[in-house]
Amino acid sequence: MSLKTENVKTGLTKKIIMWKESYSRDLHKKAKTELEHLTDDIKQIKLKIEKPAKDIDSLGSVMKALEEIRRKESEIEIQFRPVIEMYSLLETYLPEVMEKDEIDASSILDKDWSQLVNQAVAIRNDLQCHQAGFKKSLILGINNLVEDVTEFRKEFIRDGPMVPGIIPRDALNKLKMFSEGYYIRERKYLSYYGGETLFGLPHTEYPELVETQK
Repeated sequence: MSLKTENVKTGLTKKIIMWKESYSRDLHKKAKTELEHLTDDIKQIKLKIEKPAKDIDSLGSVMKALEEIRRKESEIEIQFRPVIEMYSLLETYLPEVMEKDEIDASSILDKDWSQLVNQAVAIRNDLQCHQAGFKKSLILGINNLVEDVTEFRKEFIRDGPMVPGIIPRDALNKLKMFSEGYYIRERKYLSYYGGETLFGLPHTEYPELVETQK
């Protein structure tokens, strides 16, 4: 009877050890994946806000990243807490399954985020000091584009691929040339459209550009 009981205990002990190893591997895998995702998110946002705001496009990119930080602040605790708790459990009961880099990364997760938020505040304040200059540059660019698009449309009608009597080869060459000119102006339009949205300005219409695109 005693032998049978001992065999049962031995069998149960082995199963418990196997379950513990399996659970620790699964928990570690989940914790590591989520930690890598969060640390990568912080790194990517940091790269975005550190990008110099030299023009409207880069300014828009930085402002979107700053808005992303502001939006995440309300939910970041919910994302961090499970990861920190998983690593706390692993460090307490199963430290052998972890690497030192993971322990370090999990322990400074809150610190990294706090530093990012403080950096974002400093960058936002700096951009506000230069906001008037960006806005002035945007309005000037829009006014120039309005005039440029009007002239481009006139040139397209006067000397484009659809003028009467043009031979097919010349028409094809002109179509290619005017297409390139159109896409240059379209990229400016999209950039300025984003700038108008950024500064809360009404969106400028370019009917001649639409007609040329047709």
